[in-house]
Amino acid sequence: MTDLYLQITKLNLYDAGNSSVIKPKIGPLSTLPYMVDCSIAKSDKKNINNDKIIIDHLSQLDKSIFRWRTIAGDGNCFYRAVIFLYLEHIILSKNTLLLKKIISDINEKFNYNYEKNKILSEKTVDYICNVNKSLILNLLIIIYELMINSKNLIQTFSNEESLSSAYMILLYSFVFCREFDLVTIKTIKFEINYLK
Repeated sequence: MTDLYLQITKLNLYDAGNSSVIKPKIGPLSTLPYMVDCSIAKSDKKNINNDKIIIDHLSQLDKSIFRWRTIAGDGNCFYRAVIFLYLEHIILSKNTLLLKKIISDINEKFNYNYEKNKILSEKTVDYICNVNKSLILNLLIIIYELMINSKNLIQTFSNEESLSSAYMILLYSFVFCREFDLVTIKTIKFEINYLK
């Protein structure tokens, strides 16, 4: 594996939430019972009625979800949630062809010479193209290679371990790599807003 992969595996997701330097954009996976504990613990103990409202709302959530993940509410939360879920689905469904297309699209579209960028404003093109494209591509290629390894392995344990590593790289890339977070947001904005 590459040095980048080894650096990522040494990171601790839970320490990131307690760090004053790192402000995670994607939080760890949580359960509804944890949400209840946090919500009730933070509520005003004098106002029991608020606790009942919170419990009622969480009971309704229990019918449609069983886990949740916090997303930083910085104006890009919708795009971040969509692209994270999309990439998460690609990894869990082992869709290496789709990930390969994303890698190819980023390589092609995040370029001043891309044909369709000529119809966009200079400010928009600068917004799209002023990224550390090689870092993003390297992270996505690591994920891609881990997914390929998980498809090619015969032993079930190694297969799951390789897929788990791909998922961990995705999650840690969002948490510890601000540039990865920005490029994935720019990618989904580019697809949704600029190329209608």
